[in-house]
Amino acid sequence: MDCTPTGDLILAHRTQHLLLRVPSPTSLDDLGHTVQQSLRAYTKERTALKKQWQPVNWHWVDNAAPVHRL
Repeated sequence: MDCTPTGDLILAHRTQHLLLRVPSPTSLDDLGHTVQQSLRAYTKERTALKKQWQPVNWHWVDNAAPVHRL
């Protein structure tokens, strides 16, 4: 999708409406491997979070997180 000012890659999952920030490798030759590793880790972490949190009106909410209102 894009990259951060520090050069990290930002990947967007269009159906799940999630963003994944991937640290950019030091060499472009390692880019494919880095993205593959990040996607594997993403799948495991997402599954663990879905088991930990319960959905509220189709939103996954962390009730322990502070709430900030503008």
